[in-house]
Amino acid sequence: MDLFEALKLKKACRDYTKDQVAQSDVDKLVYALGRAPTASNRPYRHCIVVDDPAVIRAIRQISPSLLADPSLLIIIFTDMTVALDKENMTTAYLLSEEEYTEFLDDLLRRFATEVCKRNGIDVQT
Repeated sequence: MDLFEALKLKKACRDYTKDQVAQSDVDKLVYALGRAPTASNRPYRHCIVVDDPAVIRAIRQISPSLLADPSLLIIIFTDMTVALDKENMTTAYLLSEEEYTEFLDDLLRRFATEVCKRNGIDVQT
């Protein structure tokens, strides 16, 4: 099957089994991600593989678009410092290290508070 035929047949999937994904399949996906083309061939994409059911449940609580209950998540994110670190490239607002640390601390605090609240755990703020 050629690429265009495969793209025509592509459909979104919202039904998942609870079967574990073979480690060899996960390795192939991560390998493919690492070799996918990027602008200027800069390695700014990274991924986190999540297969812990408790962590997946926590992510579902703060991510309304994750409607399914998969046995594995591959989270792809962009390192904006690397993505924008190029001569003559348009710059965007980036947080300083201190601002970024404060942002992450606040985000994690709010996340933990929300997870505890949804699970009936009293948290002192």
